[in-house]
Amino acid sequence: PRGGRDGVPRAGAAGVGRLLRGPRTGPAVGAAACCAVLHGAAVVLAVPVLTRALAGEEPGPWLVALLAVAACHAAVSRYAAGRARAAGVGLARRLSYRLVARTLTTPAGRLTGEGPARLARLATRDLIAVSGLAVHHLRPVAAALVVPVAAAAGCLWPVLAGDREPAALVAVLVLGVWWADALHGAVAARAAARPALVAARRLRDFLFAGGAGP
Repeated sequence: PRGGRDGVPRAGAAGVGRLLRGPRTGPAVGAAACCAVLHGAAVVLAVPVLTRALAGEEPGPWLVALLAVAACHAAVSRYAAGRARAAGVGLARRLSYRLVARTLTTPAGRLTGEGPARLARLATRDLIAVSGLAVHHLRPVAAALVVPVAAAAGCLWPVLAGDREPAALVAVLVLGVWWADALHGAVAARAAARPALVAARRLRDFLFAGGAGP
């Protein structure tokens, strides 16, 4: 099947998801999603805070809400980091067991030539890269999906509300820079996760493709 830009065939996306599925993956994904939502909420709340601060007014409850969301984000981020590490360790352990079991049932004839070198790559570099998806890439990818949208909404908020005050326009400019940075982060997160996704495809092909060697 034809592959997407990340090198993972579209038809095999379900297989990669099956590879990453596990009892510790769900909590890690949920925590990463909560982090991303809180980050996005902070971006949106920054609009009225900036608008009022630049206009010389008291931010009032908007600032309180922003600080509360920032505190929640810090707490959830710490929790998410722990869940991500646990998911990565569990994923590495589970894939190691599957790799050993699959190797023991692979015909010896398929482990000749370049087979041992490919198997060694699967058991070391690829396995580490795939387990790193949970540890290093889960939260950046979740933020990449949410934060640019939230920043764009923050930029549009004063415009849609019909606010033409200079302070509001400056706030839009600041949020526009924030949106550009968030968009750059989204592109960087995708590029950083691409090698691990390609490694996941190789592991998936070996573990779940019937009769195939490494």
